[in-house]
This record gives sequence, C-alpha cells and structure tokens, in this order.
Amino acid sequence: MLNDRITAAKDIAAKLLALETAIDEALICAAVMTIAMPAARSRAKVAATVGHEATLLTGEVMSALLEARTKAVAAHGSLADVRDEIGLAPFASGDLWKLARSEREDSGLKVVASNAA
Repeated sequence: MLNDRITAAKDIAAKLLALETAIDEALICAAVMTIAMPAARSRAKVAATVGHEATLLTGEVMSALLEARTKAVAAHGSLADVRDEIGLAPFASGDLWKLARSEREDSGLKVVASNAA
C-alpha cells in the first residue's frame, strides 16, 4: 500500500511540475509578445494607437496567466497537505529545490549587515 501511495504521489508531482512549467513558458511567451509590439510600432514609426488594442489584449493574457500561476502554486501547497495527510515524506524531483532559510544563512546575512555598517 505504501508503494502504491509513493507511485501515485510521484505521478502527481510529475504532472504538477509539467503544469507549472507550461504556465511559466506561456507567461514568458506572452511577456515577449507584449514587449515586442510597442517595439515594432516604434521601429515602424506608426502612431501609438496602431496595435494598441492588441497590446492591451496580450497584457490581459499575461494577467490571466499570472492568475493561473497563482492557482497552480496554491494547488501545489494543497497537494503538500495531501502528501502529509497520507503519511508521505516530502521529496524533490529533478534539479529543483526549495528555498529554506537556515540559521546559518541568517547569521551570514547578519554578519554582512554588521560589516557593511
């Protein structure tokens, strides 16, 4: 039974990572497109009104993608709760790692801060 839970959790984790990656890639594409349009307008030496609606719409796409990313991050946290509820230990996948503040890092920052003053 434990092996079944571990296998299921790893499958869900892989799918969650794929979802988060896809949203981030789409967000990057939307940002590049949003930036490209005013640059192209300027290069073409046309009025600011040309393509304005399209620029606004790609901005809305970015906003929607940021909302999707927020929901995916919330789902990630919720799945961590499920993991804990079914008695599995946290695990990382691939080359990703979570940022965690340790006492060592905190004391290093304090030393830098005190030496900078």
